[in-house]
Amino acid sequence: MIKKLFLVLSFCICHLILLAASDSIRYQISFAPQYLINNGFKIGFDVRLSNHNWLSISPEFYEAYSNDASAYGANSYIENNNFYYVTNKYEPTGDSLRGLGLYIEDKVFFGAQNQYSGFYFKYGLGYTKYYIDFDDLAWLTYQKNGNTYTGLKEINGYLDIDKFEITTGVGYALKFLDVLRADFVLGWGNNFTNTKTNLEGARNYNRSTYDYGYNGGHLILTVQLGYTF
Repeated sequence: MIKKLFLVLSFCICHLILLAASDSIRYQISFAPQYLINNGFKIGFDVRLSNHNWLSISPEFYEAYSNDASAYGANSYIENNNFYYVTNKYEPTGDSLRGLGLYIEDKVFFGAQNQYSGFYFKYGLGYTKYYIDFDDLAWLTYQKNGNTYTGLKEINGYLDIDKFEITTGVGYALKFLDVLRADFVLGWGNNFTNTKTNLEGARNYNRSTYDYGYNGGHLILTVQLGYTF
């Protein structure tokens, strides 16, 4: 899906480049390549509200699948205070990631101009919904022949993540080839996440600032490539 979106966006940009550039820029379509590293695809739609202000609306999409048929699963159990461990080969159903988000930001350029170029201050907020499905091992308690056992067994888990983010930063829009732009942004963001799962402690995806379930402040350092018209 991400590759298809990339091809469609590339075609649209190539088509627009064939059009004549206007002396008064009103719109920009942009693409943030760094999101591909995190299995994402983000595009931006900017519209000029005045000579100082631009409104930016940026939807983002996430999709990834993993299926390692050579992986090994492990089943183990505790019985009568003795630990038993059994390894068997299996083919997992695979891990999957799906996500959809939307960011709305205001860009305030320093100095009146209508070419979408130069320094600007930006602030905004966004929301992203992630759903992660995975196979993992978990300690489970079960009954057998009237006895209680605790075993390490394969289980299908999921994470349902809601992320709200507040962003602020300073950017610079570099103008080149008349209609093309490169946006460089340095800023700060704060994530507020809520995670629901059926497998507590197995995975949480919040170990680093760029994990899907990270909660807290983080540095923003991005590049966007855009076309203005």
